[in-house]
Amino acid sequence: PSSSTTATSSPSLSSTPRGVSPTASSLSSSGGHARSNSFSRSGPAPLVHSLSSSQDKNLSAGGEWNLQNSGGCSNSPLWRKNPQYMFKVPQGNISSVKVTVTQNFGASHQLVPIGLYLVKGWEGEFSGRKALALTKENIPTYIGEAPNFHVAKSVSATIQVTPGHEYAIVPCTFMPNTEASFELEVMANPNQSNASERLPIMETKAEWCYQEVVAAWKGENAAGSYSTASFTWRNNPKIFIETATDNKVTFVLGRTDGATSDIFIGFYIFRALEGRSMTGSLIASNLVTKTTFVNGVEVSFSVVLSPPPSSTLFPTTELVRSRPFILMSYSKNPMKMALHEENTVVLHGGWDPSVGNSGGCLNHPSWRASPQYLLTVSKPTKVTLMLEQASSEPTSLPFIGLYAIKASTPSSNKR
Repeated sequence: PSSSTTATSSPSLSSTPRGVSPTASSLSSSGGHARSNSFSRSGPAPLVHSLSSSQDKNLSAGGEWNLQNSGGCSNSPLWRKNPQYMFKVPQGNISSVKVTVTQNFGASHQLVPIGLYLVKGWEGEFSGRKALALTKENIPTYIGEAPNFHVAKSVSATIQVTPGHEYAIVPCTFMPNTEASFELEVMANPNQSNASERLPIMETKAEWCYQEVVAAWKGENAAGSYSTASFTWRNNPKIFIETATDNKVTFVLGRTDGATSDIFIGFYIFRALEGRSMTGSLIASNLVTKTTFVNGVEVSFSVVLSPPPSSTLFPTTELVRSRPFILMSYSKNPMKMALHEENTVVLHGGWDPSVGNSGGCLNHPSWRASPQYLLTVSKPTKVTLMLEQASSEPTSLPFIGLYAIKASTPSSNKR
């Protein structure tokens, strides 16, 4: 199971959150297991499997891993795509449960590395939905060794349970995109021969609304975080999100390059201002919430988003690095999420009294000596201009501003 951390105010872009109520926040750094170009997709989350509603037929379950639902182990953020099963511990004297996953094999199906995760189920209105996090808070106590991945016909794990509570089972292969079939069995009080019994598998009550965006930090948009690259961080990929109702959403930002710990990753969520570009909305007063930066496979965070307005999710690396990533959302209600393309031009300059281009503002007749840039457009369009200065000592920064003036001469003259 992955370890968990708590959201903090680092990095240092901070403001009063707007339009969001953090709930059950979970920022996961998936340590994973020892090993023994952009598009978006939306639709319902992979189903939790179950058999007939007849209890006597639900005492075992069969399923398969295929190219659509084989997410691998927690070394990959795709582990949530694996089939999931639920069971509820009845009231009584049940104190432990043993779960066994057995893979089918033969001449045409060789054994593959398999394992499983056991997770405390959701309570309240989300009872019966897919498990989304492997944190210390929602992993039950194992009796004996925690499950690992093995090339074996079956693997099993025994946990302490609480009567009346639900638990999720996530059987998985070690590597994603592995095809195999399996059988699942849940046994209560496995060490008490006179009190052991098989437990039925429950049907899921509802599904999360699932969407994903696959993209990359690459070239100019591998721009670092606010705290480490404050002059370029706005160039990172931007994800547009919009919900029509109050909506509980779990966002998962994960790496898809197979590496686990060479860079820190995290994300910010900003309000998108009406009438402004997406880049123009990325200012401290519009910050909704942010994650801590995690040195691992993924970082996840659960929030309640409220309409209006729309928002921008802003995935970043702490340092300037080229890496592919996936952003996944699991929401109570449908929402929009898509990679946002924006035409952004970045120019670099400076004021230097020694060369005579630090002319000051309109209070001084020397203002004309300041650097000037010519912006040419071919048709009426809305443009956001942002002036930003870089300094290692923010408290020593001078006052800055800019003027946008209609050019009085043809653009070919450029005066």
